[in-house]
Amino acid sequence: MQTNLDMAAKYQIKSLKYSLGKVSLMSSAALAQLRQLLTSSQTQVTIENQPNDNGQLAVVETALDWIKQQQLPLGYTFDSGNWYWIDQQPEPAFTTLKSAITVFHLKDIKNQNTVMLGDGDTDWQQLLKALPNTTPVFIEYNIQSQNLPEQIALVQQALS
Repeated sequence: MQTNLDMAAKYQIKSLKYSLGKVSLMSSAALAQLRQLLTSSQTQVTIENQPNDNGQLAVVETALDWIKQQQLPLGYTFDSGNWYWIDQQPEPAFTTLKSAITVFHLKDIKNQNTVMLGDGDTDWQQLLKALPNTTPVFIEYNIQSQNLPEQIALVQQALS
């Protein structure tokens, strides 16, 4: 992680995101080193729920509780689309994890495919309305350039 944090400082990168792994398996020495790295860095570091076994709601919830107990200055990136690929819905996960969310990745999904906002099954407007207005929202899906203004307008409308 030191290399990535050094790169972030060099290029003025404000945030880095890592996939959620088995954080509770860290040794106490590795934990102390990670805490020191994160505390001394100006870069926000978050972990994200991934569409794998580590992304299951119970696993994410346990990991976030462990991170809090260890007083690690890590944020949490909630990816609204990744839940579908592990056969879970984002809305219940959002309700459970809302207080830990520091970054929000927005997607709309239909039949496990990412689609334009409003064309899928995600109640993304309600998720956005429930976020604190200080939480950064990233549109994270492939958008043709001609569709980008409309997609941004939909997000802005939901956030207002």
